[in-house]
Amino acid sequence: MSGVSISSSGLEADKVSEADKLKLPALIATLLGLKSWQNFSCRQTTQNLLDSADLIIFMNADIALDAEARFKYIADKTETWNILNLDEALLKSNVISTDEKAVDNLILRTYAKIHTYADRLTRDIVLSGIIDVVDAGNKLLGYSIPLAWTDRKGLWHRSCHGVIVTHDNKIVTEKRSHEIVFSPDLLDVSFGGGIDSGEDPELAPRREAKEELGITIKDAEIIDLGIRKVNRYYPSKKLYSKFFLYSYLVKLPKQDLSISPQLSEVKEVYLISFRQIARLVKFHRLARFGRLTTSYVYYRDIMAKVREHIKAR
Repeated sequence: MSGVSISSSGLEADKVSEADKLKLPALIATLLGLKSWQNFSCRQTTQNLLDSADLIIFMNADIALDAEARFKYIADKTETWNILNLDEALLKSNVISTDEKAVDNLILRTYAKIHTYADRLTRDIVLSGIIDVVDAGNKLLGYSIPLAWTDRKGLWHRSCHGVIVTHDNKIVTEKRSHEIVFSPDLLDVSFGGGIDSGEDPELAPRREAKEELGITIKDAEIIDLGIRKVNRYYPSKKLYSKFFLYSYLVKLPKQDLSISPQLSEVKEVYLISFRQIARLVKFHRLARFGRLTTSYVYYRDIMAKVREHIKAR
C-alpha cells in the first residue's frame, strides 16, 4: 500500500539475543521460499513507539493485557488478533517440539492465519479509508483510524451525503449493490461516505461523487444543507454507526452526464423526476424501481430542503 509503513516490535525484545530473533523469520522464509527475511530486524516496544504509531496491532489478548499494564496508548487505535506465540501454539496443538515436520506445519498454519488478518486490515484501510474520530459533540479527538473500525468500536466520526440534481431537475438515484453492508438492493436518493482524515467536508462530496458514481462535479454548485447527528444500531450486523452527517445539494450545470458507478457499492443509477422522488419518499417505494433505504425521516427532511433551494433559483 502506498504511503503505509509497517514495523514489528516486541514487549520483551531486549531479552532475546539477535541470533535468536532471526531463527523464526529465517525458518519461515525457508519454508516459504522467501529471501526478504535477511532484512528482518526487531525493535523493543517503547512508549514513544506506541505514541507515534497511527494503528497498533497486538497479536493476542495476553500481549494486549501486558502492554496495557506497561504503557499508555489510545485503545481505539488498536486491534487484537488471535495469534498464539509459538510455544503456546505447540502446547495447545499437542505438538512435540522435536517433531520438526509437525512444528513446520504449525508455523505455516500460524503464518497463514497472520496473512488472513493482515488481508482484512488491508481491506479496512483501502476500501473504507482512514477517517478522523470525533467525540459526541463533533470535536476532533486528534487521531484517525479505518472507517470500518469506527462501526466495530461504536465511535463517532464524520460522513457526508450529497443529493445530485441535473440541469433539467432530475435527481440522480442509485440502487445499492447486493454485496454492500448497509441497505443492500435498496434505492438511495443520495450518495456519500466517510469524510477522509483531514479532508474539508465541502470537498468530500466531490471526491465521493467521482469514486461512487464516476461523476465529475468540479463545476457544480454545492449548497450546504446542514449537519445531522446520527446514531444507529444494526442488529443483524451487531454494529453501531455513529456519525455527524454533512449534507449537500449538488446542482450540476448543463453538461454531458457521464455515470460510471462503482459496482461494489452501486448496482444501477436512474435519473428520476421530483414528482417521482416525492412518491418514493412518501410511500418508501417506487414502482419499477424498488424500495427506499430505511432512513425515511432523513430523506423526507433533506428532500424538502432540496426542493426549497431549487424553487428559490
